[in-house]
Amino acid sequence: MGIFILIVIILVIVIIYKLSLQEEESYKERLENSTYTKFNNIRVSDLLNDKGILGEFLVFEILENMEFKHLLSSVYIPKKNNELTEIDVILVSKKGIFIFEVKNYTGSIIGNEEDKNWIQKLNASTKHEFYNPILQNEGHINALNFYLKDIKNKKYYSYIVFGNDVKMKNIKYTSDNVRIVNMENLKDRLEEDFNTLSDVFTEGKINLIFNRLYKCTNITAYTKNRHIETLKNGYNRQ
Repeated sequence: MGIFILIVIILVIVIIYKLSLQEEESYKERLENSTYTKFNNIRVSDLLNDKGILGEFLVFEILENMEFKHLLSSVYIPKKNNELTEIDVILVSKKGIFIFEVKNYTGSIIGNEEDKNWIQKLNASTKHEFYNPILQNEGHINALNFYLKDIKNKKYYSYIVFGNDVKMKNIKYTSDNVRIVNMENLKDRLEEDFNTLSDVFTEGKINLIFNRLYKCTNITAYTKNRHIETLKNGYNRQ
């Protein structure tokens, strides 16, 4: 009996190992075929070990598969105070500028539009607070509006995208440019927007905005690290 159990354990380990190799190979191929790597110098191991990076990649991949062309990731927009704000994913389209804040979380999410912080509840005894992503994207839009101040008649749409394992508990919001979805519902919600929203940008305006924002993706490692330190210091002061 002891030998049989040992054989079963070894077989399980082998199966898990093979599945992990298959998953790694799948992500490697998907990463190689994605323009996501133009904006992020990452490896497959980064996707597998960092849920935040994985979530951003998956959202970017969904948009690519919908054949949107003017996509950007990890965009560092200067604010009025000369600090930077980082936007996970941006889509520039004829309907306007779509800003995606990705929260690849698990558990239950509780919060309302006017709350400063929302709650991630993992179980009966474990919960964490995080900054209201609607307000976070509002800050991103303010920075974009400042950076693109010479471009008239802009429309912004704020997408908060949670992981598929998240359950949203009665999240209330009234702003008509805000959408809150799980990743698996992102495609349908975007298609709904593109079927109902009016066009605001010509192809020439789309290219102008995209090229302007593209400049904000090519920043130095030093600048990125300064931005991270600023975020940490701001969080510690709260």
